[in-house]
Amino acid sequence: MTDGAKLVLKSANFDPNVVNMLPINEATAAVVRDAIAKADQTEESVAEGARIEPRTWQRRIQGRTAFRVNELSRISAVLGVKMATLLTAISETVSQGSAKR
Repeated sequence: MTDGAKLVLKSANFDPNVVNMLPINEATAAVVRDAIAKADQTEESVAEGARIEPRTWQRRIQGRTAFRVNELSRISAVLGVKMATLLTAISETVSQGSAKR
């Protein structure tokens, strides 16, 4: 990270200890849960198919930590949905959540 980037993050009151509380984690988890339900699959089968360890899956699906892009890619493959569809839904969900605040 450059000094300029540090300055911007500090000036925006960025706290790296609360990154897992950003709405995008919750939005992503909600979209993934919805996609699983629409595909009529279980969280367990999707986590297994996407090769995500159970403890890691629980943190991700509860919105406590962010899904990684490669995980979302594997999840979309398991569910048979396009990655772009997931990302669009996540973006829309975040936008809707911000509007409610």
